[in-house]
Amino acid sequence: MTTNSPSLYWSFAEKLAFRFAFILFSLFIVFFNNGVFPFFNVIVGEIAANIVIWLANGVLGMNYIPSIKPSGSGDTTHHYVILLFISILSLTSCLLWTLIDKKRNNYNNLFYWLSVGVRFYLGIMLIHYGLIKVIKMQFGSPDLMRLLTPYGDSSPMGLAWTFLGFSDGYNVFMGIAELLCGLLLFRRTVTIGAIIALMVSANVMAINYFFDVPVKILSTAVVIMSLFLLAPNFTRLIDLFFKGKPTCLQVLGPALIPKKWFLYGTPIVKYLFIAYCILPAVFSVLERRHSYGDGAPKLPLYGIYIVDSFKSESPIIKWDKLIIQRSTYSAIQLENDDTEYCNMSVDTVKHQLEIVFKDDLNTRHQFSYHALDSDNLDLVGTYFDQRIVVKLKRKRLELIERPFNWISEDPYNR
Repeated sequence: MTTNSPSLYWSFAEKLAFRFAFILFSLFIVFFNNGVFPFFNVIVGEIAANIVIWLANGVLGMNYIPSIKPSGSGDTTHHYVILLFISILSLTSCLLWTLIDKKRNNYNNLFYWLSVGVRFYLGIMLIHYGLIKVIKMQFGSPDLMRLLTPYGDSSPMGLAWTFLGFSDGYNVFMGIAELLCGLLLFRRTVTIGAIIALMVSANVMAINYFFDVPVKILSTAVVIMSLFLLAPNFTRLIDLFFKGKPTCLQVLGPALIPKKWFLYGTPIVKYLFIAYCILPAVFSVLERRHSYGDGAPKLPLYGIYIVDSFKSESPIIKWDKLIIQRSTYSAIQLENDDTEYCNMSVDTVKHQLEIVFKDDLNTRHQFSYHALDSDNLDLVGTYFDQRIVVKLKRKRLELIERPFNWISEDPYNR
């Protein structure tokens, strides 16, 4: 691998494509920051909201009412209107730029700085995604409510999340692949970093499209940006992989600023900036993991219990299942198929269980429990001012309990 001098004379098509890409990528990084640069969304958010309201209502006549509630979707009306705005602005600005800058031979310096922006945007973003996979926050282990949901009642995205969240090892594998995209942050490893980023992001884009995951805009942009970083070496890579020819990859040279302070100060600023963007994400993911992710403490008696018998002093809607998960996320499924979510506490010393429903936080339902063995549980207590006696049996889940097998004489595919 060697550093080759960039071409001094660009074709008209190359210059036109670069102008459009420069404006589009720059605006995309600003308006679709996706938490890459901390606090950036706070600065740009209000500007984007005003643009969306003006364009959606004043120009497109959509009667759009903006929502300030985060939804987790990256494909909302807001996002598509912003994408339309930056696409139109990029096209018109590109045409204007072409008219007033006809004589320039190349944009090598601007290409360098655009590459820096794209590299850091992709590299830091994919490191973030790698972290939440290795630490297992993006695809959490299927909770008990998810495990009770029939396949046919799952959304395509829910099915994908269940599949991906089942395996800790596969999460680590995916996470390491995305963490390797940190190679984009260094000039000499941009090409291998971009190849890894392209493979990773193409797979993510495919999942988003084919399982209806609402992050299609961002994942498509990551694929396109990865291809942009590979563009200077397209012909060289084709020669190497498809023609078996020896080749030398073009490597970005350092910035052409002949100042001693810049030469010595740049590495310091670079690594401080990387730490500034990544360390808060690490601490945030670890905190969330122990709050409600796989690291959150599970209640004693954790499991799904099927009601064998339910006795009450007067007629009442009987329980069908008791789901004991976390203190702030447990549930009772009733015989009429309703699900009542609740807070729950289990005192293993006094053998007491307390239930507080989410829609009635002032009423506490208290029970004494007796665990006959690991599979059978008896509850006796007060439920809406009447005494009930419930006998329950733990539901065994083969998806969770089946061990890993090195040797399988036949596929075990149920």
